Amino acid sequence: MIEQTRPLTSRSVQEQALYLLVMPCGKCQAGPLVEISRRQSDGAAGESDVVETRCCSCGQETALHFLRQTKVRATARSTLIDVTEWLGLCHHFLDLGQTESDEEQTQQQIKLARYCLGEALKFYPEDSDLPEASAFFGRLGNQRLKEHPATFLKTRLLELRRQLPALALEPSKAEPTEARKKRKWWRV
Repeated sequence: MIEQTRPLTSRSVQEQALYLLVMPCGKCQAGPLVEISRRQSDGAAGESDVVETRCCSCGQETALHFLRQTKVRATARSTLIDVTEWLGLCHHFLDLGQTESDEEQTQQQIKLARYCLGEALKFYPEDSDLPEASAFFGRLGNQRLKEHPATFLKTRLLELRRQLPALALEPSKAEPTEARKKRKWWRV
């Protein structure tokens, strides 16, 4: 098992779980990682979580240490997941919502997509249509911004947020599975 040396700072257990979806495996660089166990403790630095994970691709086990912030402002943005990853998660949950046959599960996926979109929007200054440069700290962020700048336009994200309630009401499987698999995450 690989152990990480420096704890990661997270705002919540939910953020940690979402981080596992975007973090690549240290061995095969694929993923996602799944949680296999969790230990919690309180220390001088705050609440601490040790999450043991397994890579879905290669089976490598890793122990991740998270230091959970205890007092977090609602407007505080993530230092764990960058804007690109939040948008990827949003589209991931939208896709899952479209494949669900259970209406309650579809609603849950749309809620998660809305949450991720809200987290992405925290990286945008009020007077700018693009996120700050510091919003791209993940492994693919700057590359995606250069290749697909229109993906990151605030107006586009706000339009998607406006459409989310309607997406939740659409019947499942509106898009054929093969078309959904071929569609890139940055295209709505």
